[in-house]
Amino acid sequence: FDDSSGLPKLSLSIQVGERDFVHTLETKLKVSAVEAVRIMREEGFDVSRGNGWAIVILQEKVQAIVRELEKSFEYYERSTGNKIERVILSGMGALIAKLGDYLLPNLRRPILLGDPTIHLKQTINFPKSGHPLLYATLIGLYLRSTEKQNLQYSINFVNSWHEEHHSVPSQGRET
Repeated sequence: FDDSSGLPKLSLSIQVGERDFVHTLETKLKVSAVEAVRIMREEGFDVSRGNGWAIVILQEKVQAIVRELEKSFEYYERSTGNKIERVILSGMGALIAKLGDYLLPNLRRPILLGDPTIHLKQTINFPKSGHPLLYATLIGLYLRSTEKQNLQYSINFVNSWHEEHHSVPSQGRET
């Protein structure tokens, strides 16, 4: 994060996520998607849960993420001279059991689970089956809509399209 603005200095989106994890578990363990999600969230990288197959299966996909992160970290640190001090996980794939514990020795940086509610002024009671990360986009849109200073940066394609295609020509006289 940039200390002066509080904004992230680097944000990465790696195209491996929960859908890939669920599909891999479904295929290799021959279980339903619902069971694959349960295994991922309850067993994941937790060596004390399940029979250990989830770890073996998920490890291949997560190592692909680790390799991408290492390349990106190296590029960023070399080009800016700044160090990446921590990793914040987001998205539904971040809910894999003990994922942070698995990533810590691989990435050698503190691993945090993102909390999209951190800037909310009121408390939200999420359903038992729902983690705040599952609502991150909705929470972000809500926060964005309530911050007046952000309105100057918003994009409203409908208004600009409407003005462009439905403007009334001026009725001035020619002289």
